[in-house]
Amino acid sequence: MPAVKRPAGKQPAMSFIGKSYAMISDPASDHLLSWDHDGETFSVRNPERLALEVFPAVFSHASYPSFTRALNAYGFRQVARNKWRHSDFRRGSTAGLDSIQRRRPPSKRAGAAGGGAGGSGQGQRPGEGPEGVAPAIQIELLGFNAAGCMQLIESQRRTLDSLQQDINALKGELHSARSEEVKLQSTVTGVLSVLVNEYGRSAIESALGGPLESFMQFASAQGMHRAASEWLETRRALAPRITYETRADDVAEAAAVAAAAAAAAAAAAA
Repeated sequence: MPAVKRPAGKQPAMSFIGKSYAMISDPASDHLLSWDHDGETFSVRNPERLALEVFPAVFSHASYPSFTRALNAYGFRQVARNKWRHSDFRRGSTAGLDSIQRRRPPSKRAGAAGGGAGGSGQGQRPGEGPEGVAPAIQIELLGFNAAGCMQLIESQRRTLDSLQQDINALKGELHSARSEEVKLQSTVTGVLSVLVNEYGRSAIESALGGPLESFMQFASAQGMHRAASEWLETRRALAPRITYETRADDVAEAAAVAAAAAAAAAAAAA
């Protein structure tokens, strides 16, 4: 990246404030950070690239959290995500830059003396520590990157929301499949009832190769659309009950009944 250009006019002292002012005012870095329209705030558009591409030439480091900690130490406020403001830090005005001083954390000795005297805490507002430093700024001074944590939390929340939507969709599909299975089971049960009334229970059980109740239990567990063929193949493999040599007439009738039952089950499944 080309060297950071300073704006024309009075040149600010190249402290952290002066370097930051020159960096924000440089048009070459507008795609990463720039002044907002009001000129009283500035926004960071890409913290990662800003730290990697610009900071090494300006601050001799590549840490965005260090930059935000320094802003807090100098009294800047984050009015929105990656949008910063200070009353004396404005576009085109360098007169107030020298008045922006780094806040010094209170020493333990000063805090103990003030506590013993009972006078240092009387002028503090609720929610502020010694010297008027808010707890949030103290946390930033200790190295806690609140903006990064909020970004991570938001990313995890979106991931959880997406997973919950997928779970709800799967639940809906499962409920629909179970409803269709119940309907199909009811249809096949009705078809079998008609066949039993038409041909008799013994003829249907002979065609199925076993008791009607066992077939229904098997069908409920395996699924009605493939239960009939699997049941018949299994029963015939284990204990054949129908032979063309001994019961040719019965076999012919049973075959016709089985074909009708299979056709009815296929029509119901379709």
